[in-house]
Amino acid sequence: MKSLQVRLSLAVSAVAAVLDLLVGLWSFEESFGQARERQDQRLKGIAYLFSRYPPASVRQLRSGPEARYDGGSVAVDPIEPSGSHFFKLAADVPSGYRTVDLNGEPWRVYVRAGGEGRQPMAVGQRAVIRDRVALNAGLWTAVPVLLLAPLLCGINFILVRHLMKPLARLSRDLDHRTDSDLTPLSAGNQPSEVVPMVTAINDLMRRLRRALDAQRRFVANAAHELRSPLSALTIQIENVYRLPLDREVAARLEPLRLGILRARALTEQLLALAQVQVPAPPTAAVCDVENAVRAAIEDLLPVADVRDIQIVVAGLQPTSIVANQVDLVTVVRNLLSNAIQYSDVGAVVEVAVWVSEAALCIQVKDYGRGIPVEERDRVFDPFYRIAGSRGQGTGLGLSIVKTVVERLGASIDLDWSTRTPEKGLKVEIRIPLRLGLLEQCARPLVPQLASKAALSRA
Repeated sequence: MKSLQVRLSLAVSAVAAVLDLLVGLWSFEESFGQARERQDQRLKGIAYLFSRYPPASVRQLRSGPEARYDGGSVAVDPIEPSGSHFFKLAADVPSGYRTVDLNGEPWRVYVRAGGEGRQPMAVGQRAVIRDRVALNAGLWTAVPVLLLAPLLCGINFILVRHLMKPLARLSRDLDHRTDSDLTPLSAGNQPSEVVPMVTAINDLMRRLRRALDAQRRFVANAAHELRSPLSALTIQIENVYRLPLDREVAARLEPLRLGILRARALTEQLLALAQVQVPAPPTAAVCDVENAVRAAIEDLLPVADVRDIQIVVAGLQPTSIVANQVDLVTVVRNLLSNAIQYSDVGAVVEVAVWVSEAALCIQVKDYGRGIPVEERDRVFDPFYRIAGSRGQGTGLGLSIVKTVVERLGASIDLDWSTRTPEKGLKVEIRIPLRLGLLEQCARPLVPQLASKAALSRA
C-alpha cells in the first residue's frame, strides 16, 4: 500500500465500484417498479376486454381451456348483483387495484365498474408470479450494470499504470546511472506534475556536483602539494643509503625509507583516483587493446622482476575498440599491481584478453591468498584493506579500477582462481562494444610469457 500507483488505482476503483453499485440498485428498482406497473396495465386491459361479454359467457370461458390463461396466474371473475364468485368481492366494490387473500395466497386484483353496457369485472394475478416477473425484469437490467464493475476496475488499473509510466521511466533513468553520473534530467517530455520534482532533482545534482568537484580538487591539490616534498625526501633517503652506514643505523633507517615510499605511492594513487573520478567527455577515440595491455605490463615488469613473478599473457591480439586508452591502461596496471603485490615470490600472474558476446573481456588471475566472498563488495571502497593483508598497499587500487569500469559502462566480477582449494583472485572485466568491434585479427590464442626482452622486441 506504499505504492502511489496501487493506492490511486484502488481509490478510483473503489469509487467506480460504489457508483456502479448505486446505478445497479437504481436500475433494479426502476425496472422492478416498471414491471409491476406493466402487469397492472395488463390486468386493466384484460378487465376491459372481458367486460364486453355477459357473465354467462365469461363463466363459460372460465370453465374452459381459457381458465388456465397464462399458466393459471391470471383469473377473470365477473361481478354480479350477488357479488363475485372467485374473489368473493361485494357487488358495490369500487374500481381500482387491491390485494385479495385467497386461501392464504395473496392476489393482485383490478376491479372495473360497469357502465356503458359493460359488465363489472374483476381480474386478478397471483402476487408470487407478479413478483417473480418483476424480479426477473429488474435483474436483467441490473446484472449487466453490476458486471461492469470488474471491467471498470481492470481498465482503471491499466490506465493508471500507463499514466504512471513517466515516473517509472524517470526512476529507471536514475537507477541505471552510475555514482559519477550527475547530468541533469530532461524535463521536456515530463508531465507538468513531474516537472517540479525533476527540477528539484537537478538542483540537488548540481549541488552534489559542486561538492564532489570541491572534494576532488582538494584531494588533487593536497596530493600535488605532497608530491614535491615526498620526492625530495625519497632522494635524500637514497643519498643517505649511499653513505657508509653502520648496520644498526641502516636497520633503523629502513622503516623510514619504506614509510616514505608508501607515502609517495599513496600520493600517486590519490592523484590517479582524483583524475579518474572526473567525468570523461564523450569521445570516439580508437583504443588499441594490445598496446594498452603491453603498456601496463611494461610499467610493472621491474616490480615483477624484483619478486621473480612471471606475467603470462594469453589471447593478446590486435584488437581495437572505441574507448579511452588511458582508462584501459589504468585498469590493467592496477589489477596487475594488486596481483603482483599479493602473490608469493616466484609465482605466476595470468592475463587473458578475448572478445565474447559483443564484449571485450580482460581477465587477471593470481594464486595468492584471494579475497573472501563476504569482503568482495567492500574491497572497492577507498582505503579499505582486508585484515591481515600483507604488503604496502594503499587500498586505492581496486577503487580506481571500479571508478574507471563504471565510466566505461563495463562490469567487473571477482572470483577464486581455483575452486579446489579456494585460492587466488580472478578479476574479469567485460567492456561492451557499444559502437562495434572495429578490428580483430584472427591470430591463434597462444600463451606468451611476458619479459623485458620480449616487450622490447615488440
